[in-house]
Amino acid sequence: MLRASILMPSYNHAAFVREAVESVLDQTFQDWELLISDDCSADDSFSILKGYAQAKIVVERNPQNLGTYGTLARLRAKASGDLVAVLNSDDRWSSDKLAKQVALLDAHPAAAFCYTLGGRIDEKGEPITGDDHADWPRAEVQELLPHLLEENRILASSVVFRRQFLQFFPELRYSGDWVALLRAAREGPGACVPEPLSHWRMHSSNSFVRSKPQVAEETRIRESILRHFEFWMINRVDRRSIRQGLGRCAIHLSALLVLQGRMAEARRVALSGVKRDPGRRSLKRLATVALPPTSAYRRLWGSDPAILFDEPGSAFDLTR
Repeated sequence: MLRASILMPSYNHAAFVREAVESVLDQTFQDWELLISDDCSADDSFSILKGYAQAKIVVERNPQNLGTYGTLARLRAKASGDLVAVLNSDDRWSSDKLAKQVALLDAHPAAAFCYTLGGRIDEKGEPITGDDHADWPRAEVQELLPHLLEENRILASSVVFRRQFLQFFPELRYSGDWVALLRAAREGPGACVPEPLSHWRMHSSNSFVRSKPQVAEETRIRESILRHFEFWMINRVDRRSIRQGLGRCAIHLSALLVLQGRMAEARRVALSGVKRDPGRRSLKRLATVALPPTSAYRRLWGSDPAILFDEPGSAFDLTR
């Protein structure tokens, strides 16, 4: 059986897509297929990609724009490898990335996924200072579910999943990699190659921005995490750490609700965060959201109120 399927969603990255594909061709591990789908780009991305089509590289174009996670769900259905990696079309890999991840997954059959460290690069491919992984654990194998319940610090293009544990939700636009990792972390621990082998490119057309749609989507995901709290209470992981992760998720959600002017809900959610994770950070957030709306907004977001919207969006269920 083929070992690894690499999924590459492409959209308007003509300036970078060659570098992304070449970083796959340069891998020391060669038992892979590369499945590329262009999401109706308006630039030359598709014509550039067609030049790479060969036995191991399939290049196609979506019949209509599906977004990143709609494209990934479509590619996931066509993958034949028992391992599935994602490489965004503006990112790149170091040449030994796949070899080290496949070896680590083979050494730890219970691991549901493997990720590497990495960092940001600019439009010219030069490193940008900073550490996106912060104080997250970097052990060879670890239970990341409590961390992922709070937030995601794993680079999307760094992950190799066991195919049976990978699911994408096509309706998501910004946070589909976070949800995919949450679901996988529920099924098994994560393995880590603590080396900077994945490179996330920052440029003017990056899809993540703090905007009304992004805030609405993150709000719906966090509400779903907390609404289905029993879904995360698995025997393999210490329940106290899961409760702490849920408490910190609530703290983040309370700030998003303040941003939207939903003050009563922000206070209720912050109180639930204190009950699950009764530390100084949670108590401080509860005190902040208890302030008058303008003061709470300034304390959390550092500016005068500019409420994005005040009506909750439609519910999202990440347990389905």
